[in-house]
Amino acid sequence: MKKSAIKAFTLIELLVVVAIIGILSAVGVVAYNGYVDYAKVSATKTIHAQVVKSLSAEAKKCSLGSSTYLATNLSCSSGFTAAAVITSIGGTGSGGVFTDRNPYTTSAFAVIPSASFVVGQVSLAASGTKNILVKTCYESPCSSTTQLEATVTLE
Repeated sequence: MKKSAIKAFTLIELLVVVAIIGILSAVGVVAYNGYVDYAKVSATKTIHAQVVKSLSAEAKKCSLGSSTYLATNLSCSSGFTAAAVITSIGGTGSGGVFTDRNPYTTSAFAVIPSASFVVGQVSLAASGTKNILVKTCYESPCSSTTQLEATVTLE
């Protein structure tokens, strides 16, 4: 009777495979966290830019004869001030006109009426009657190097 050879992996071979998988997963977790952090920064900067462009474009439409501002009931002709625009946009509870979520705190909206810098948040504040200040902090901790500011002038 002839014995057949059993073919299988040795214990050393299996340990080498497990070690390689462990090393790859450790490197992957670190890289993944870096990608997530970069995505949050990019998302916050994008939301800031979109808000500034949208507010500027709508202000220009009002100066060219449109009757309402940003799909709200705010009339371009009467009571068209920075404070009225910010109030009509809303954002603290309902999302208002801008429904983007804060990339760092997804339970909160990204665009809200406020004068402070909060990471991931685009804050809108009135400066006089015709200027809207758009302030954004895109990375924690908020410092002058991680903040964006823009002014939108209503015409």
